[in-house]
Amino acid sequence: MSDNWFRSPIWDEWGRLTRLQWSGTLAIETELDRWEAKSVGPDDNRLIRSQRSGGQYRLYLQDHLKSLQDTSLFYGLILVRSYSLMEFQAKLVKYMIAEDKTADDALVLDEDTLEQVADLKLQGGLQAWTGELMKKVGQDWSDVYGGLEGLVEIALLRNQIVHGQSRSNAVLAERARVQGAAWPFEDGALMVITFDLLHEYRGRMRSFCRIVGDGLVHRARGTHRSVAKP
Repeated sequence: MSDNWFRSPIWDEWGRLTRLQWSGTLAIETELDRWEAKSVGPDDNRLIRSQRSGGQYRLYLQDHLKSLQDTSLFYGLILVRSYSLMEFQAKLVKYMIAEDKTADDALVLDEDTLEQVADLKLQGGLQAWTGELMKKVGQDWSDVYGGLEGLVEIALLRNQIVHGQSRSNAVLAERARVQGAAWPFEDGALMVITFDLLHEYRGRMRSFCRIVGDGLVHRARGTHRSVAKP
């Protein structure tokens, strides 16, 4: 094996999402500042117009600005995609262990193999498949930023987003508590995803992806610092 750490194919896409998070935020802020500098009043009835792909889009300026100010949907989409990349990373490491492949092999995976990886199933809930994978690569949860509980919190929110739920409730808060996780929303409150929350959650997922990837390398080299806790 070379001296290179595990280079997963998820990281290129992860970088694109990071740039979208930051550049998209800057673009939104620039557009809002542009109109604020023009002293747009509450009675401004100008229309924003666009024509693309045979379709027409018209929106009052005030509604255009309200849409830009509501960034939760934008950040939520990035969160869901980031979670999917974390799942793919888990499937890839699982595949490489099963096929007795090394970190170097990840650099030459063809499209057919990547499709096989994508079709793999992660058994059980997040706690089950992350726990199983951490044990297989001999890594400890203390090395993962936010720990297992931090990922559970993300999974609960992600599931609500993909099922079209926008408000928190007591059931979610209790579900988080039972699993030892925090829950950032009050009962009945809109589950607003801010830049700060997205940044925090992506940091936790990135840490997990790196730790299981590093574990694959340590597993092949026999260089773990210590045996992982059960």
